[in-house]
Amino acid sequence: MIFTPSFEYALQALIYLAGKGNGSPVQVKDIAQAEDIPKYFLAKILNHLDHENLVKSVKGPGGGFKLSRPANRIRVSELIDVFEGLDHLDKVCILGLDRCQEPNSCALHKEWKQFRQLLKKRVQKLTIADMWKIRETKRDLNKK
Repeated sequence: MIFTPSFEYALQALIYLAGKGNGSPVQVKDIAQAEDIPKYFLAKILNHLDHENLVKSVKGPGGGFKLSRPANRIRVSELIDVFEGLDHLDKVCILGLDRCQEPNSCALHKEWKQFRQLLKKRVQKLTIADMWKIRETKRDLNKK
């Protein structure tokens, strides 16, 4: 696993909120149900993202969570930084080995190194709005 479940759930939630475009708060239970995420785990994640200023918590009736700024201004790399940091990719062996450093590296080390460099560049440009568009395009293709 390259990223933690916390990151993956956070990404799903932000993409979901991006699709709600009107900026109205969405309750945790609604996001959890739509994205098949454990509700209490998601609540902790969203509260953490609120402290990191990626979402905004709205209290009271009609409250919930919404993006703290437009989805096209939230980069995927910001979300990675909240949970792992982009540099964590340099420490993860694609084969799951505890130690994978040159010169005693795994068989895929060289290819993985090239891939993670490309991945880092891409996620620094990729926004939550981009991710929402990609997901919707794929959903449309699957309907056909």
